[in-house]
Amino acid sequence: MIGKGLAGLASILGLSSMLPSDNVPSDNVNPIMTQESEKEAPLPKVKPDYSKSYSEEREAPLPKVKPPVPNDLDVALSIAEEKGKGTPSDIYDKVLKPIAYHESDKTMNPKLEQYGGGPGRGLMQFEPNSMKTALTRAKNIFDNNPPSWIKKAIDEKNYDASTLTADQQMALAVYDLLEKKEADISKVTKGEQSIEDFWSKYWWAGKEKDKKTRLKVFKKNLNSLNNNKKQGGSIVERNPYNYQPKAI
Repeated sequence: MIGKGLAGLASILGLSSMLPSDNVPSDNVNPIMTQESEKEAPLPKVKPDYSKSYSEEREAPLPKVKPPVPNDLDVALSIAEEKGKGTPSDIYDKVLKPIAYHESDKTMNPKLEQYGGGPGRGLMQFEPNSMKTALTRAKNIFDNNPPSWIKKAIDEKNYDASTLTADQQMALAVYDLLEKKEADISKVTKGEQSIEDFWSKYWWAGKEKDKKTRLKVFKKNLNSLNNNKKQGGSIVERNPYNYQPKAI
């Protein structure tokens, strides 16, 4: 009876296969260890696969955006810098702006027409002949393959500087000065020549007898410009182009 009882219990526990034929439990069988041995073996550790590049796992790239096109004045200033004439900011602040400020009678108006019906136009007061020469010089700088706005002005024989943007007018002035062998912008940016002396020799086209008077006006305007910078004011805001300036 005892043997049958053990056999029944073993059957209930699922251990009947471990009992010997005489229905007596064996001392060599450990049910707990047997159960553990029947469990599934753990999966082997797998090292991460670094063979795939990171780019393969990233999302689709954003569409390419065209880089901004530098404006016409930036191009001219970069060319002048490459020629050793100074940094773009120095060329603009120490040469271009003082001349434009004076020539435009402190307005910085690119549409300005010379007072009294004179031929000067724009920020730099280009006259038709001087603009024609400046366009030719600009074309030479680009080895006869200038930017479209220069080519258009040449092809259309447009010598009215006020039809150009402010940046284009100042860019044209840079090209004009770079092609004047006697004019060296770097002397101004390095402090070896005053801007008023540079202007009177290489930009102003008046009569020699009027030079002394014109220089006084230039220096006065230069002081106004410098004072304006110190006060942090805006030249354009203080001169809203609502009047016709006198000739310089």
